[in-house]
Amino acid sequence: MNNDRTTELETEITRLKAELEKAKVREKEIEESRSATLFMIEDLNVSTAKVERSKKEWEATFDAISDPLFIHDKEFKIVRTNKAYADAAGMAFNHFIGRPYYKVFPKMEGPFKMCLKAQELQEEEEEFFYPVTNRIFKVRFYPIKDVNGGYLYSIHILEDITAAKRAEQQIKDSL
Repeated sequence: MNNDRTTELETEITRLKAELEKAKVREKEIEESRSATLFMIEDLNVSTAKVERSKKEWEATFDAISDPLFIHDKEFKIVRTNKAYADAAGMAFNHFIGRPYYKVFPKMEGPFKMCLKAQELQEEEEEFFYPVTNRIFKVRFYPIKDVNGGYLYSIHILEDITAAKRAEQQIKDSL
């Protein structure tokens, strides 16, 4: 009976040693996986910081442009503007995002003519007199396309040309 018990215990010891070896292999795999995960998290943190820095740089560049500038989607809803646009519109940034630009600034019955032809995907410009401020703007339109050449959204730059137009008119009047 002692032999049977000894054999049984030796078999159990052999089985437990095998399980211990498997556990050591799993532990090593888990440690390697943990280490790889930590490296990925570190890389992700570095990438996130770079993206944040790039975003801030892009926004600072966008906001440094002194002419009112806005981006709208296919439904003419404002996606992003610069500070000059917010100042010209006379409202806080968060009050006009998602609204049709022609209901914000400049307030009009509908979109610019060039926006209605956006599917033609060509850069255009038009002059626009805004009676509310008694200003004349040269509005430039730039369509942004996807990789297949399809229309995504538009960028508009509103350049105040009032002084130049008035000077031009004075020259014409004096001649």
